[in-house]
This record gives sequence, structure tokens and C-alpha cells, in this order.
Amino acid sequence: MKTYVLFSPLFFLIFFCFCFILYLLGLSSSIAPPSGNFVLYTFLCLALFALGTMLAGNVRERSVGMVLRSAKGLWLLYWISVSFFIFEHAAFYSRFGALPVFLENFEELRFQFMFNGYVHLMAMMNYIFLLMIFCCKLGRGSGERYFFFALACLFSVSLDLLVGNRAALLNFVYLLIAAAAFHKKFTAKVFVVGVLGVVFFGAAKTYRDYALHGVSSLVSASKDWYFGDSPISITDYYISMGLSYNFEIMNKYIASLDNFFMGYFTLILPFATILPGREYGLLELQLDVLGIEFHGVLASTMLSAPFFDYGYLGCIVFFLIGLLSKLAYNNAKLLRSPEAIALYSYISLNLFTGVYAYTFDRFYVIFNILFIILYFPFRSLFVRR
Repeated sequence: MKTYVLFSPLFFLIFFCFCFILYLLGLSSSIAPPSGNFVLYTFLCLALFALGTMLAGNVRERSVGMVLRSAKGLWLLYWISVSFFIFEHAAFYSRFGALPVFLENFEELRFQFMFNGYVHLMAMMNYIFLLMIFCCKLGRGSGERYFFFALACLFSVSLDLLVGNRAALLNFVYLLIAAAAFHKKFTAKVFVVGVLGVVFFGAAKTYRDYALHGVSSLVSASKDWYFGDSPISITDYYISMGLSYNFEIMNKYIASLDNFFMGYFTLILPFATILPGREYGLLELQLDVLGIEFHGVLASTMLSAPFFDYGYLGCIVFFLIGLLSKLAYNNAKLLRSPEAIALYSYISLNLFTGVYAYTFDRFYVIFNILFIILYFPFRSLFVRR
């Protein structure tokens, strides 16, 4: 089996179904039995997603080598992006006297790290530039070509770890592995890295709650879990809850939401967030519909935003996602070009994190996708062949 198949829309569907079944098992006392309406809506979304992928068809992999592109312009953009990231670190340090990871309550203060949306968008694009640089290097066959790239990756990851941003690190590792899967076959290693990633995910969430609430969080977790209170069992609890509890939040929304927003969350909000002023978002919806007042948004899987806008007709959005993601996957297999591989790798990241949240309604996701699509055609207008 080709390694890139593990990152295909089909495997996303399998992974999503696994997490949904994990939710249905109700291994925690905090997970209530799902409503019939929620099960029906989930089934419709997954069925239409599968239908979309089938209609997109299949293509054979190209037998020729990788398409090569120059990464010189991307390196310039990367260092510009990193300079924005360093500026955010300096601004945070000037406010609090230390970087987030060195503060006792960093789990709360790190949410104040973002200087503003525009600066942070440019700062976090450094990972997109690194992904595209990596895709340009695939197939060149020289280890020396990766030395400076590895240093840049280490530098970016270090900046993120100083913020305590674990999700960005996992996402970046995923992007590199997904892109490399279109060049080499290393299926077994992907499984090993995947297992280690899940363990890291559970251990990080265990530490986060311990840092925020102390030993009481571990005691509470052991009471909520049916499989004991050993360190390994508690880590398993956070893994299970991380993969399944978001469905519980979505179940509550389906039971409570009566009025739909007719495209606001999926079409309007992504662009409203870049305008001055405070827009009505998921945090406000969470308070109005669920009555939950919290400093952050409780994730409710990628089933959420389409339902908020269109009710049960939101399942049609998943047909479009399935169709377009499979077309992008076929394109990466057929063209084997840096832009095609980078585009599908990024799309697949947003698919697999769909067990956590719907991200195609976020401006930075739309912006990154458009950048990957347009960068090389735009650059070709100014570079002689």
C-alpha cells in the first residue's frame, strides 16, 4: 500500500467513524447517550462525504519523478514571517516580563500571546512556507539540501514551544509526513509516529489540566473514567476524551439550537473576523445556546458550523468537502508537483482535525489554501524560465 493512502479522504472517514464509535461507547460518565437526531445527522454527513469522494473518482499515480520548483522566494517569505513571530514574542515579554512557557499560569496567559490578528496571521504562516519549501525539496535526493531546512524547522518549533503551543507542533509534523508520503513509502513508520502523536496528545492534555488545576484534576478524571486511576489509565482517559468528547458538545447543540444562521458561520464570519470590531462568534453562540460561560470555545467537531447555518441540510456541505478533497488528493497523485502536494497535505490536516473542530470557516485556513494554489502561478509571471 502506498503511504499517501493513509492520508486520503477514505482514511479520514475511517478515523472519524472510529472516534464517533468511541463516543457512542460512552466510556466516561460525563458523556450522555446521544440523541437519535444527532446520530442521524452524523450518518448523513458521513454518507454524503463518502458519496462526494466516490463521484470524484480515482486516478493512477504518475510514474515519472517529482516536479521540481525553486524555493528561493519562499525562503524570503519564511524569514519575513519569522520576524513577525519574533516581534510577537518581544511584545509579550514587554507586557509580562517573561515568555508564556516560563510563567506559572502560562496555560491562561498564552491565549493573550497574539499581538493582533493581522500580525499573528503572518507569523504563523512560517509553517506554510516551510511546508512548501519541503515539497520543493522532495525528489532532489541530497541530504545536505535538508540541513538548513532542518535548522529552520527547529527554530520555528522552538519559538512555538516558548508559547506552549503543542497543537501547532503536532500539525506541522503531520504536514511534513503527509507531504513526504507522496514521495517515499514508509507506511509502518507512519503508524508508529501516529501512535506516538496520540500518546503525546494525551500526555499534553494531562499536563495542561494538572498545570491549571493541580492534583484535583487527576482525581476528577479518575472518578469520571471507568478504567482506574493509574498514570497510564489517566492518559488513556485524556486521549479518549480528546477524540470523543467534542461529539458530546455537538450533541448538545443539536438538542438546543432552534434558529439557524443561513450561511453566517460558514460564509460570512471568516471574512468578518478580519474587519475591525467584535463579531458574533462561537464563543457567544456557546453562551446563548448552551449557557456555558468559558474563556474559550468548546470544540464540537467539524459537524458544527454547517449545522449552525443550515440545520440538517448542512450535510450537503460534507458532500462538497468530500468531492473537493478527493479531487485535490487525485491532483497530488497525478501531478506530483510541490503546490499540489502541499495543497492536499494542508487540506487533509483540516480533515483529520475535524474530530476536533470545523476549520474551513477560519480566515487563515482559507488564506493559506489560496496562497498555496496561487503562489507558483503568480511567481511565474515575474521569473524568467
